[in-house]
Amino acid sequence: MKHLHPVICRVTRKSVSDGKSEVIHLGKAYLSQFSDGFSLVYHESANEENCKVTLEVSDEIITCLRQGEAVTMCSWQNLVPTSISIKSAFGQHLFNVMTHQVVIQRELILVDYELLVDKDVIDRIEMKWEIKEEIHESN
Repeated sequence: MKHLHPVICRVTRKSVSDGKSEVIHLGKAYLSQFSDGFSLVYHESANEENCKVTLEVSDEIITCLRQGEAVTMCSWQNLVPTSISIKSAFGQHLFNVMTHQVVIQRELILVDYELLVDKDVIDRIEMKWEIKEEIHESN
């Protein structure tokens, strides 16, 4: 693993069911390059909850671990059913996921997926991570 490289990251979540698009994170993140992919680590403070988020990308599979008051684990792979697990003080919840599109580029990660309970679609969500190099000022 190479060292952590600071970047600026904008994370947005768009929900079809409520028609809203919200910025979940806008600020510093840390990028690490691996031989078969990369990881992105940042702290988001959506909904007044400070969470550490680790996104790992390799071989067209994206995994996400979100650690705060609740721990959320999910993975996305194009046209492959996966799941989202949420553990909190209220118990554990498991949702099924059907991913329709995965885009992995140097400056953009995009995931378009349906969230299901049993076989019923409860929402279609688009997650987007826009990554920009951090600008360093010189004296």
